[in-house]
Amino acid sequence: MIDPLINENLVKFSALLNISLGLGFKAARCDMCHLAFAAWNASAKLKGFMNDSWKGPSKAAEIASLSDASKLEAIRNDIIEIHRELQNDESTIPDSYLSMQIRARKRGNAISVAETAKGAGHLKTGVLE
Repeated sequence: MIDPLINENLVKFSALLNISLGLGFKAARCDMCHLAFAAWNASAKLKGFMNDSWKGPSKAAEIASLSDASKLEAIRNDIIEIHRELQNDESTIPDSYLSMQIRARKRGNAISVAETAKGAGHLKTGVLE
């Protein structure tokens, strides 16, 4: 079994990816943005493993003092966290077949085939019957 990285190493790896992203911007003309995209994708995936808690959207003064790579990461992280907050608020989710399935799975309730079969007309109209 492979042990996950401890948070201290995740922070170091995140800093390395941030440097790689900045370097990727400088090397973009030479490598057709490969380093920039690789660092961007890796840092986005790494964010899911980190234990840091979100303290709300970043302040403009904080973002202004960051490097370009750090600015992009801060904005991306804010967007991800705001999206998560909206997903947790079920009042913003429309009443569609998919959202009904997602809510049921979140609550741990399985929706029977009979329930979905009697309301299958919404697949054509896009509205629950």
